[in-house]
Amino acid sequence: MAEKEDLEKLPVNSLVHAPLENAEHLYRYFSFLRENPPQSIIFEGGTQETREALALQYAAFFNCKQAKDGKPCFICSTCKQILIERVFNDLLFFDTKAGVKVEDIREKRAVWGVAPYAGAYRVTVFNEAQKLGLESANTLLKTLEDPRPQNLFVILTPQREQLLKTIVSRSFVFILPHKQSGVVSSDAQGSQKNEANKIVDTVMQDYLYALLNFWTTGIGWFEKSTNKEIVSVEFALNFFLAIQQQLRFVFLKDCSNSFSCALEKMSLAELQRIQKTIALAEEALLLKPSNVDVPLVLDWFATHALVEK
Repeated sequence: MAEKEDLEKLPVNSLVHAPLENAEHLYRYFSFLRENPPQSIIFEGGTQETREALALQYAAFFNCKQAKDGKPCFICSTCKQILIERVFNDLLFFDTKAGVKVEDIREKRAVWGVAPYAGAYRVTVFNEAQKLGLESANTLLKTLEDPRPQNLFVILTPQREQLLKTIVSRSFVFILPHKQSGVVSSDAQGSQKNEANKIVDTVMQDYLYALLNFWTTGIGWFEKSTNKEIVSVEFALNFFLAIQQQLRFVFLKDCSNSFSCALEKMSLAELQRIQKTIALAEEALLLKPSNVDVPLVLDWFATHALVEK
């Protein structure tokens, strides 16, 4: 892990000092998660500088007493310690550019097991996490498998495909547009929405609405999940991806079709339960060697996603 003297050698990120331009949708996402943040979140896409700035602002937002509308105040002592000096007691910053060994992660597991020293949350950032060695990545995975109250993990990567799939399945994923600067254009936001709508076309749309109908009426799902001509591991993974993309637009207060608009009416606890149930279902689908019963996994998800067992 990069210690204080290492962090002082890193170039100053000019984007951390103020809200990112044209990024109100990012801050709405922060605000939505304020009361019950996920233990692990992945920021993928964008530039390395934008991902890092967003991670530090995320850490500041959850610890700044004057935070408002998804943004930290940028001027209090907590914000300065996190955004500029990086000396905040409850900020841990693992930077693969400075070198991260498996021992660096293991020695912090005791720290993650206790309450934050000063802030509301301890925030641990893994910068350029795709460069973690396999052993280090597995040690991080084991950390995420255990509940860590008041600990938030922020994982930064250009593409989630470069991370362990089991780390991705345990995390909320937020996609930054691939732009040359910190600016998130309205065109980029529109492109993301079009991509989300594209995924719910034809057969996938039929399955999403069958699921929604099942949650509402209790009927019409099992004949879909047992259709051997359509259902496969690949289809199930794409099905869960489609739901996750619709969840992301709910978090942004920007429902783009009737499925996401229906999700928008659910409580935060219900939405987070859906996300966690997806993670468990994806983990079952990805077990190796795999002879998983895909219809059974889909049925388990459909019957468990909204009801606490």
